[in-house]
Amino acid sequence: MEARSYEARGYAVNADVAGYPQPATINGYRPDVIAEKGSYVSVVEVETPDSVRTRHALAQDRTFRRACRLNYNWHYRKVIAR
Repeated sequence: MEARSYEARGYAVNADVAGYPQPATINGYRPDVIAEKGSYVSVVEVETPDSVRTRHALAQDRTFRRACRLNYNWHYRKVIAR
């Protein structure tokens, strides 16, 4: 699980799963994980092979990539779950 992986590395984690605070939305979309450590922020979206090419997933991808380009210390990562 992505949230636990970041947590194990010392990040403060918000995740869209039970047991974690929900991540904030970014331009109307909620990423699966937002992990913060110092001034570094990692935005993570997890997709399945079936959902990766949906309109919603593509719109999220554009939104999260743009937000990370506009914020110097943000990084975006998309994970395809199998």
